[in-house]
Amino acid sequence: MPTFPNPWASTTTTSTASAATRDAPETVLVIESCIGPAFPLGTWFGIPVTIHFSYFALLFIALLSSLSAKSLLYSLYQFLLVGPILFISILIHEYGHVFATKRLGGTAHGIIMWPLGGLAILGKTNPDTYRNRIIVAAAGPATHLFQMVACLLGAFLISLLGTSQFFLPVYTFMSSNNLIDLLAGLCVGGFYLNLSLMLFNLLLPAYPLDGGQIFASALMWGGCVPKRAGILVAVTGMAVSGVLAIWGLVLFFVRWSGFINIIIALWIGWTSFQLYRMAGEGRVREHPLFQTEATDEPAPSSGPGNNA
Repeated sequence: MPTFPNPWASTTTTSTASAATRDAPETVLVIESCIGPAFPLGTWFGIPVTIHFSYFALLFIALLSSLSAKSLLYSLYQFLLVGPILFISILIHEYGHVFATKRLGGTAHGIIMWPLGGLAILGKTNPDTYRNRIIVAAAGPATHLFQMVACLLGAFLISLLGTSQFFLPVYTFMSSNNLIDLLAGLCVGGFYLNLSLMLFNLLLPAYPLDGGQIFASALMWGGCVPKRAGILVAVTGMAVSGVLAIWGLVLFFVRWSGFINIIIALWIGWTSFQLYRMAGEGRVREHPLFQTEATDEPAPSSGPGNNA
């Protein structure tokens, strides 16, 4: 498969992948080496957007799992929910990071869509403070609140057609074989999808999720030394990874689902282990999360054990 031109190859600004690889000069090269080539989709709101070819694997898996229901409407529901609705939800999430960064004096260079979500390539805010880093990380999950309201509004408008009740059970269309019920089900499904994305990204303190980056910035802002903060973030991430992996295995053996949960668990576990190893070797300042000092970073005390 040909490698598509990198829209950020000419930039000299250090950047970050969804605030996960903060300010590493080789960020774009690392992303390319990890996830491979991406198809350019265009420039929207001044931001180049690309999609990795493996993004469609998630849609393919969802369609395969939907075949067990032996319902054309259900397969169509899964295609629309995991296809365009999920794509738009994640893209808006990444634009939340982008607009927050720009609002706080930073720069944004692009968005990459891939099977595990999206990556926003961002520069530092100005000033670069832990407060601003937390705002940027939280801005993505916050967009799901507005999307949930939009889904509720859509369900309400569809109910006015008289053939569907407001906020009906998601799979009502399978018994009614009604396209209006299918549209209502998509609105309700979109609501729960955005609720899940918001809670998953915001409440799980696991790197490289937004919650993990908020956790790391909060620790550093509160005066925790980098080495100790790195170990805390890494251990928490590995614990979350273990719980997600067990949950995914249970779903896999019970309902032949949960495959994506296992992949995400492995991703979180691996990145957290790398952080733990670097912290243990005293190289935590080389990690993208802790590579640069924010302007509001407390001065380290001179007591024992407080080295970075």
